[in-house]
Amino acid sequence: MKKLRLLGMLTALTLLLVGTVVWGSPYAPAVEPTKDIEEVWAIEDTRSESEQPLVTALENNGVPLAYEKDQNTFYCTLGLSNGDDWPDIHLTAPDAKGVKLVLVDDYTYDWCSDAIRDGYPYQVMAYTEDEFFYFDIVFTGLMQVSIDSLHTLGKEDRPAVVTVSTAQGALTSSARTHYRGGVTAQFEKHPYKVEFTRTGDGRKKVVRDVPVLGQMDQFVLIPMWYDNDFLRDRLSWAIYGELVGEDVPYGARRHSYAEVYVNGRYDGVYLLLEPYDHEKEIAKLGAAHVETDRLYSSCPAWSIEDRPTIETQGDPPYRFALHRQVQGGDPFDAIRAYIDMCLEPDDEVFARWMLDRVDLDSMLRYHLILQSFGLGDNVYNNQFVWVAWENGKNVYRFIPWDMDMSWGENDHIEWIREDYDGWMYFPAADRLLNLNPDGVRARWADMWREMRQTVLTQENITEKLECYSAELNDSGAIMRNAQRWNKDHSISDPFEIINYAEMRLPLMDQTVEYIASEPGDVPMLMYDDPANESGKIYGFDGREKDEYDPE
Repeated sequence: MKKLRLLGMLTALTLLLVGTVVWGSPYAPAVEPTKDIEEVWAIEDTRSESEQPLVTALENNGVPLAYEKDQNTFYCTLGLSNGDDWPDIHLTAPDAKGVKLVLVDDYTYDWCSDAIRDGYPYQVMAYTEDEFFYFDIVFTGLMQVSIDSLHTLGKEDRPAVVTVSTAQGALTSSARTHYRGGVTAQFEKHPYKVEFTRTGDGRKKVVRDVPVLGQMDQFVLIPMWYDNDFLRDRLSWAIYGELVGEDVPYGARRHSYAEVYVNGRYDGVYLLLEPYDHEKEIAKLGAAHVETDRLYSSCPAWSIEDRPTIETQGDPPYRFALHRQVQGGDPFDAIRAYIDMCLEPDDEVFARWMLDRVDLDSMLRYHLILQSFGLGDNVYNNQFVWVAWENGKNVYRFIPWDMDMSWGENDHIEWIREDYDGWMYFPAADRLLNLNPDGVRARWADMWREMRQTVLTQENITEKLECYSAELNDSGAIMRNAQRWNKDHSISDPFEIINYAEMRLPLMDQTVEYIASEPGDVPMLMYDDPANESGKIYGFDGREKDEYDPE
């Protein structure tokens, strides 16, 4: 229910509002303070209602507002730090010559926090000498991203104009954009990749200063389709970034929640994420690596359409797509050598090759991230393998990509338990740990202990989740997303993920200590034979899946 302001506060805010609308260009009329309803009716009585909106562009303090055409509604982001008090608001309509604007609903009668959280629409009348037309303004707390193109967007690059609006400022730039991803690109709520360009039809990327996030030349918009709470992707990237750091190759990614509009259509809540620029990331290891290194991604046979792929024997088969190659030679010889060694039946040959050719810290960290995040889709899919040329030989590094199947969101993946104790198998790493050459288990266990003492604490995870859910709920964004996509889930609740972490991480502690202390084979590791003929899948306590009883 809307709250009535105290008379003194109302008077002060009204005076402030009057003061902010008296200046400005006649070509950018400002929204006037609220008129009495009789005055509004008087304007209507002497004019006819326009068949088309009189205003389709609006700004607040120079920051463009997102616009939803079908609802004739503007969205004004104010951030989430105002509390109950309204910030200075100066609404203008750029290039709306001859149009006057007046508030019909006085937003200052409501607390700012209530208006943002509940998404109150405030009506504004636009009128000329002859016509009038109404539109709504909704205040929100999240970043707003508008993509406007003369083309229907799809898998192919299309020129567009992209506007990123925040309470701190805005960016408008020419860009090119297309659907991003494999499976998720087929959903109705599409993922997007945006690359800034210098001109409207340009191909060359250009760096822009994105408000809040800083300088970047591209970003992706992840729809988080599988996760009704919209927390898992963001938590995964935040924790991953803290584990690996910012300035290292394939390190932390900048990210933010955003509400997205495509050609005037509201598309809901997304995670805006800075993607990897592979050449820049590889160059962090040294400039010479740009000329020598290759990059592949694991993928299902049906998910990659625009890249060359290789598939080898196995159950399931290994398939990798080529992302980056050097000139000359077989583009797949480097990844084929790795795949062949994963299937090598001789344990001694396998272990010797892995110790010589794999960056162990990279593999072991990836393995621990798989287990702690519960990543069920990041080995035979969504895994980057970077083949770096070091000291006259190929060295293999492992990087995660798309961490949406995480923190208990794995129900539709058949080989993972619905519970918190499923083992996320990484065949090469599992086998290496089981063989334990040169004390690999101890190295792995030390890495885990450090993770748990620094980043992977329950307090850190809980604090982040509560912060993220507050952003989504207090901004009103998740409610609008639910309305847009006819979902019942209109509140982001972190409880399931907090509970998952509370059970899984201590169980990981026990498991790691058990593996580190066991001198012989560890049967709980899923991949205990190279050909996977047994098909056994184990939980953390060593029981086979068929033997598992949740009670």
